[in-house]
Amino acid sequence: MAQSQWTSTLRKQGHRVHIHNLRTPNVDPRANLNQLVAEVLDPRPEMIFMEGGGGFNLPEFFHHRKIQEVPVGVFWYDAPIRPYSCFISQPGYRDALKQANMTHFIWDGFWRKWFETHVGVPSLPIHLAADPDDFHPLPRISEYRDHAVFVGTLISQKHIEAERKKLHPVGQHIAKFFAKNIDNAIYGLNPYQILGDTLNALPEKLVSALEMLGHNNSEILYRLNIFAWMIGKNEVRKRILREAVKVAPLLILSGNFEENHASETELQQVLKAPEKRLVVRDTRDCNVTDLKNLYAYGRLHLQATDPQSVEGGIPFRVFQTTACKRPLLTDKKNELGECYAFGRELLTYHSEVDFAETLEHAFKQADLLEQVAEAGYQRFLKEHTWQHRYHYVMSAMRSSSKPKMTSTQL
Repeated sequence: MAQSQWTSTLRKQGHRVHIHNLRTPNVDPRANLNQLVAEVLDPRPEMIFMEGGGGFNLPEFFHHRKIQEVPVGVFWYDAPIRPYSCFISQPGYRDALKQANMTHFIWDGFWRKWFETHVGVPSLPIHLAADPDDFHPLPRISEYRDHAVFVGTLISQKHIEAERKKLHPVGQHIAKFFAKNIDNAIYGLNPYQILGDTLNALPEKLVSALEMLGHNNSEILYRLNIFAWMIGKNEVRKRILREAVKVAPLLILSGNFEENHASETELQQVLKAPEKRLVVRDTRDCNVTDLKNLYAYGRLHLQATDPQSVEGGIPFRVFQTTACKRPLLTDKKNELGECYAFGRELLTYHSEVDFAETLEHAFKQADLLEQVAEAGYQRFLKEHTWQHRYHYVMSAMRSSSKPKMTSTQL
């Protein structure tokens, strides 16, 4: 979604945008590298933009002399550890990330420091945003008017188990240890840290088995990182939504763009919801232009930030909710406090321990919810549209480059 929003923003600012895929199914891009480079450079791009991660699985492209003459902006809106662990064994991968013509924008302070430590390259902060043309205030929908609302998913246990089974048997044992450890961890702890602690505390027999796998280690670690992300995401959401349904009727609008989300039956079981306190509506067929309608439901919207967002990593939901002038109750992150004022533009909690009390208090304060919604909306308009991000990114990119004609999106 970030890529499509950024592409739309570039076009609204008057750029001609050309979209290229570096890889085509069943085609070896290395065999036609010069042709690919020629196609990308044919419109004489002023800049090249891409999302971090997968694009670097063709490092030869970024090592090409002619590509190195064009400024490249790389957006990382997720933890870079997953693609890094997947591709680090590929020759030239780390060097591709370090090209002098690249500017990396990373959405979380913790991962900016991680990136500099592991890759050796500094990066700039970036936040997601929302487009006021796509997200704006609408009249509240009368149905479920008195519900707390969560727009998002829990990954189904079936899908999680399927991912676990993709692991080598050694990895499956490690995954079981990890799942137990995260279940006992404090709210919101970085799942990759828990995975690292799990690996460091493995029984000697498992350590030996892992070492014997040699080069297959990177594949196991990559899949373990995916498993850690899924379990971590589910854990914070389960804890908060379990508390929410005790305090207020809860509406979950689940399944937008995802096919592996938990069903209503599974959510009822996982959240241990009292009878008639939980309503689930499947929104997987909701397109981007209709997403704003989801924020017209309910009295107060809820968020449990995915724990790979350590210091910031602010999700779309923050900007979309405030763009629609709706109040949001979210967990605290340091960088979130730099974007919105806690208690005035957003309502906040620390963990599942104080969440229920905060939610119950908010539900009794109709005037407070209106004030928070208005203040959050004004802050959004002032600082957090994609137009704001555009001017920030282009200023950073142009500080060391000479404008040409077009922008190219990979």
